[in-house]
Amino acid sequence: MPDGDTHTLKLVRRFDASHRQVWQAWTDAGEMAAWTGPVDFTCDLEHCDARQGGSFAFTMIAPDGKRYPVSGEIREVLPPEQLVYTWIWGAAHGDEIIEERETLVTVELRAVGDMTELTLTHARMRSRDSAESHAGGWTSCFVCLDRLLAAYP
Repeated sequence: MPDGDTHTLKLVRRFDASHRQVWQAWTDAGEMAAWTGPVDFTCDLEHCDARQGGSFAFTMIAPDGKRYPVSGEIREVLPPEQLVYTWIWGAAHGDEIIEERETLVTVELRAVGDMTELTLTHARMRSRDSAESHAGGWTSCFVCLDRLLAAYP
């Protein structure tokens, strides 16, 4: 997991959905808002411009009302196979800063028959604990993404 003085998380998950559907869920603002955040959280999407040089900002809201704002810039877009963006936790409105450094997320999609294999790499985290905490968050987000994809016709 260590990567120099930072830590990297890598998760692989298969979804029972087409390559196109999974790509759309990651790059369409409305769909992103529908699944982003752990189970039972809501997402308040400020904006999402999923093109190279674009940016995004949203706030995940926990059931207890605690807010977790996130923003970043889109670094690479290779439809429908790869999306690379920065990720930084914000402190708007007095919210707690979770990770003080800018981290980097890479999403890679690969068709496997009728399914899509997603590999998520979240790099540049400050500690093993941070990477493990993010693993739990991303895994819960994938449950929400799976629910969204299951609702597709």
